[in-house]
This record gives sequence, C-alpha cells and structure tokens, in this order.
Amino acid sequence: MNLTPADLTATGRVADWARSNPALAAAEVAEMATHFPAWLLTVSNGTALTLCKQCGELLLFSEGKLRCRGCGRVGKGPRLAWTGHLPLPVDGLPRALGRILVQPHPAYPLVTVGGTRLWLVPVVAHYPVDWPRSQPTIQYNPDLFRILGIASPSASHHMIGATLCLYASGQWRSVTLRVVLQQRVVNHLASMLKIGDGQAPVTAFAGKQHIYESREDDWGYR
Repeated sequence: MNLTPADLTATGRVADWARSNPALAAAEVAEMATHFPAWLLTVSNGTALTLCKQCGELLLFSEGKLRCRGCGRVGKGPRLAWTGHLPLPVDGLPRALGRILVQPHPAYPLVTVGGTRLWLVPVVAHYPVDWPRSQPTIQYNPDLFRILGIASPSASHHMIGATLCLYASGQWRSVTLRVVLQQRVVNHLASMLKIGDGQAPVTAFAGKQHIYESREDDWGYR
C-alpha cells in the first residue's frame, strides 16, 4: 500500500519510533510497498490487531488519519502492524495439499500462478515499541495448525504460544521487516508445510532452509 506524507506523519502518532525517526518509518513503508504491495499497514496491541469498535473492521491510514476501512470511523491503536498473505508452493507435498483441499478456508486461498499451485497464508507482523532494536512479533491465524493437522504447536515447531520463534538469543540484528518476512517467516512456513505433509519437526526444520523467490510479475517480490 502507498501512504501519503500525511499518512506517514500519522504513523508517528501511533509509534514513538516512527515519530522520532520518520525516515525509518518512510523506508519501512516504501520497502513493504515494493516487495509486499498487497499488505496493509494497521495497528495492534502487540499481540492482536486493533479493530474498529463500531464494526470490527481493520483500521487503515487514510487522509492523514487512522480510519476504519468499513465505516470510516477514526480509530487509534498503540502499535504499528502489517497484515497480508505469504504465498507458499504446495506441489510436491501431496499430504499437505490433500489437507488443504479437504478444508477450504476463505482466509487461505489456493491459487495457480504460472502452473504452480500456491497456498496463500495470512500473517500478522507487529512492530515492537523500540523497533528496530527488538525483533517483530510474527503470528499466524490459528486455523493454519488445524488445516495442517498440527494439534499443539510448540517449541519443536519454533513456536512460543501463538508467536513464531525466529531468532535465538542474541541473534537479532536490525534488519527491515521485509527481510524478516522473506528470510525467516517464509522459511518457517515452508517447514510447517513439510510437517503437514508428514515430516517430523526435527526433520522439517533441519538442513538448508527454503528461500522463496518469486517473479515480480507474479507477486511483486524482489
């Protein structure tokens, strides 16, 4: 999504780090717009998205204010967050694909691009209050685990509760959210698909990690 200068200023009214470093906020938004153009910048409390109190829709930046995309009511939230889908190739994973096909879900569309079937997985990425000194909080919709037949995601799945564990202690470096999504979250999702296909977590997460790359004319990734 492309934000106006007034919208970028409005992000500073939500997050101290965006107000104190507007160039950083502008760079984050520009990079996400280039690599994840369909993703939406919204607000959260750090663990869940903050929705409109009137109609329950997402709050988005528009005309220099944070507004409900449903009713247009002005809202507020304590942190910035992004939400969107990551596409995962599922050909070659027959058991996982079978689970997806028998449990169609509107939030998890299955599409075909260039002859490749891609499963679109919804993801929420919450910025911390001290970004980029601390890593973001990344979460999946809980239905992901039900669809893939994962009864209780745990540390063996690189999960702590509903939150992904993507970096070991002391491993975090100040990279952009786009880098986290492309280099860590896509790899994690690829491993979760392997588990849904019948692999044990220790095998699914072992070895060289999958790096997702897509042509710009497919998904806008670079």
